[in-house]
Amino acid sequence: MSFQTYYLSNGIRVLIKPIPTSFKVCIDLLVGVGSQYDPVGKKGLAHFVEHMMFRGTKKRGYKQISIDTLKIGGYLNAFTERDTTTYTLDVPYRQMEAALDILLDLYTDPQFPEEDIEKERSIILEEIDMYNDIPTEFLMDRFMETLYQDHPFGDPILGTKSSVQKITRADVEGFYKQWYFDTTFTVSIAGRVEPTDILPILEQNLGKIPRTATPMPVKSSVQPKKQAVRYHREVDQAQMLLGVPAPGLEDPDRLAIQVMNAILGGNEISRLYQRIREDNGLAYAVDTNHDAWLGEGCFMVSVGLDHRKMGEVESIILEEWERMKNELVSEEELVVARNSMEGSRIMELEGAGAYNSYMGSMAVRGLLVDPEEELKRLQEITAEDVQRVAKRILDTNHYILAALLPRRKSARR
Repeated sequence: MSFQTYYLSNGIRVLIKPIPTSFKVCIDLLVGVGSQYDPVGKKGLAHFVEHMMFRGTKKRGYKQISIDTLKIGGYLNAFTERDTTTYTLDVPYRQMEAALDILLDLYTDPQFPEEDIEKERSIILEEIDMYNDIPTEFLMDRFMETLYQDHPFGDPILGTKSSVQKITRADVEGFYKQWYFDTTFTVSIAGRVEPTDILPILEQNLGKIPRTATPMPVKSSVQPKKQAVRYHREVDQAQMLLGVPAPGLEDPDRLAIQVMNAILGGNEISRLYQRIREDNGLAYAVDTNHDAWLGEGCFMVSVGLDHRKMGEVESIILEEWERMKNELVSEEELVVARNSMEGSRIMELEGAGAYNSYMGSMAVRGLLVDPEEELKRLQEITAEDVQRVAKRILDTNHYILAALLPRRKSARR
């Protein structure tokens, strides 16, 4: 494999990708817990915990964390997904030990000051407002809650205003203690680094921490029926999302679905882009995407357009879905899709940060995937594979259509 896997004395997994020519080191701490673990009535708790992790340790106040990071030229960030949470710090390679001191301190010794709970709650409420004001973000949340009814993936990662108001310091501390050293906890490092330099530091700081083995929450199955939901706001351009459930990251068809995605809408010569935008001038932005997590996924088409053209665009999308199921894609389409994907992936993986993010995000989900091996598998995808996955997921009788429409009559002529 192109990266090396180690285990600390307590079983914590460490992935290291030495890149001798890199000028930086990228360090990710990941745990396989996200918004799907939010308790009933406390939606947004996982994300709230992520925010509170930056509010200070015994060694550093919240401002000192930022000062110390900037002093070493670092970039510190974190993000919560539906099934994972990641803390990341990128620094010039000479600052690796100082970076570890900051990131491990933040992760292992958060204090969750009571006086900062209300401050962070206010910040998160503003964050909810910000995303609700972005049409595409608002519609994505509505699409997910429709597709994943009675399933934790249907809840917004940030929670709702009412649920965030109910979160207490005890909720935050309890969630951290229950989940943050779960058996999924993974350290991922890429850049100019030697395992012999970094493993002793990790062992000293993490090797004696007991790990938990909390079972995953029970999730209902996703069985959507054909459904359309429409919302009206003060926007000039309508947004539409049309999608279906799709396999998760661990599914052996994942790469074939990504090739199908590229042929349908993944670039400027893709079928939907050509038919909707170039041939008929029905929209400016046309895109498809396979969003996938562990055990779950969805395939969707997103279009920004004049709301009066939605019916025509929906028909084109469904026609192309049927065509994908009934006809083998051409050899040229297949070669273009595979090679463009390979080129994009190689250029992404040239950077230590992107390589580290991919390596860690797969491993924390229990998927030790070598990016270089995946590139070889990508070139083995056939037209028959693409047709097979199209038949598997592109159900024109059971799809979700979510639309955001102008509240007032369009002023377009």
